[in-house]
Amino acid sequence: MFSYKVNDDIELKLLEETQANELFALVDKNRIYLREWLPWVDMADSVANSEKNIRQAVEKFEKDGTFDGAIFYKGQLVGKAGIHDIVQANKRSSIGYWLDQDYSGKGIMTQTVAGLLDYAFNDLKLN
Repeated sequence: MFSYKVNDDIELKLLEETQANELFALVDKNRIYLREWLPWVDMADSVANSEKNIRQAVEKFEKDGTFDGAIFYKGQLVGKAGIHDIVQANKRSSIGYWLDQDYSGKGIMTQTVAGLLDYAFNDLKLN
């Protein structure tokens, strides 16, 4: 399974279906907090939905390197981040991310985004 070490504390990983319960619990815990920015939150209403999300992320990664994975901080799942919708014709993409409210303000997302950009520019050769 894909893993990208951002620093000693932060690692980005593709999730496995066995982690669907943990992912769903994290979304559910942060539902009100995330709803302001993420329109999909109310549709993430079951563990089965999390399993589907994980399967789709693995399929996209295998197809073109599109990364939609988890943020682990000191071994704990604390959010998700990804490089979405890669357009190979002009080597462009966008990023998306969310973080457990309890972990905001610690610089985790700033460092995660720097890691995503490093992966996008250096490994995927995006513009």
